[in-house]
Amino acid sequence: MDRRKRKLSILECDNPKKILSERELEELALKIGESSDEEPFQDSGSEYKPSDDSDQYYSSEREENSNESDSSDSDLSENGDVNGDANSDVVWNDCTYTKQPNLAFTSQEEINVPFDRSTAKPIDFYQLFISDDIIELMVRETNKNAQTFLENNTVRRSSRYKEWKDTNVQEMKMFLGLRIWMRLVNMPSIESYWSDKRIYKNEMSSFITRNCFQLLLRFWHFGEDIQGDRLCKIRPLLELEAQTKFQQVKTPGQNLVIDESMVPLTGRLNFKQYIPGKSHKYGIKLFKICDQVGYTHRIIPYCGKKNENDLGHGCLATNVVMSLMTPYLGHGRILCTDNFYTSVPLIEELSDQKTYFVGTYRKNRKVFPKEVTTAKLKRGECKSLESSKGVVALKWRDKRDVYCVSSKFSANMVPTGKKTKRKRILKSQR
Repeated sequence: MDRRKRKLSILECDNPKKILSERELEELALKIGESSDEEPFQDSGSEYKPSDDSDQYYSSEREENSNESDSSDSDLSENGDVNGDANSDVVWNDCTYTKQPNLAFTSQEEINVPFDRSTAKPIDFYQLFISDDIIELMVRETNKNAQTFLENNTVRRSSRYKEWKDTNVQEMKMFLGLRIWMRLVNMPSIESYWSDKRIYKNEMSSFITRNCFQLLLRFWHFGEDIQGDRLCKIRPLLELEAQTKFQQVKTPGQNLVIDESMVPLTGRLNFKQYIPGKSHKYGIKLFKICDQVGYTHRIIPYCGKKNENDLGHGCLATNVVMSLMTPYLGHGRILCTDNFYTSVPLIEELSDQKTYFVGTYRKNRKVFPKEVTTAKLKRGECKSLESSKGVVALKWRDKRDVYCVSSKFSANMVPTGKKTKRKRILKSQR
């Protein structure tokens, strides 16, 4: 008995404890369906929907990102399923490794900064990313925001808003420095930093008054409101900082990786995420591209399904990969991802852009060879096939099945030099 029928039986019975028979429920459902235009109940299973108006600005999406996940990938299949019939004509044959592209790495990893790192101070590294043009952006937008507020609102004579004066670069630098220090020295409230009590005594009052600091915090701004853009208030800072400064400081090497990261958030936000596998389960999800030492080169905040940027690649995962990889294509780099992003069309598109791909994939994905995903293997055994464009799909049995795909490496297993607790030599794909 499904959920709707059970609900109907309770509503329509004279005695709520008496449950109608299956046949009576079907007849009643047909009668109500003929007289009602209401759509049938559908449970998406991926997004929290608030039960009352007070929580209408909060939503979360659950995501499983492990190798053993068999979820349906609603994000991937919504915009032209990359696992559907688009590449159903892919032919898989025995591995010859003659069809894989032979790409040379034509770039070079380097740090594009003029100073000597051995003698540099922490403030020098800080100014690489929080430069004068970013400070000037904050000053300009903060003053504009304060002016707009004062013009459009009636301010009482006793309000601290009457004390507002336009900020400048020097004051903004001091404000940012104090904000960093306040994260290191936690106190119960902002007012506590100016308290005369002995337990809270510090030098904050010698730098800035409490009212001035709270006014700066109230009007601190980075961009104008733009209807339809959920990131409009931080868009200028995001483009200047995360998409320009990060790339200018360092040129990545051959190996790159794309994954998600969470920015912790306890407040309300209509694209706040819930990912149980992360250390911070609630917050803003960021798609990041990093090099092998962990340096972040670019980021894309996830703003929900309704705000997915359609870049012509058909799905969220492919959009994210191609957007983050745009400055680094064509140089023979190797991209590594987990099974959330992996699809045969994406690997083939990267190969056309002279970029290798290595990653895991989910066994329920279409296009991948069923002969590999359904193969019964003993521990240590391996099964692999190769597509007509050099994509190698591999299944290896260890304690569990491991599904890998690559456009660069073969399915041969070689010793890594590392040993387990039982002195067994570990192997990896080459």
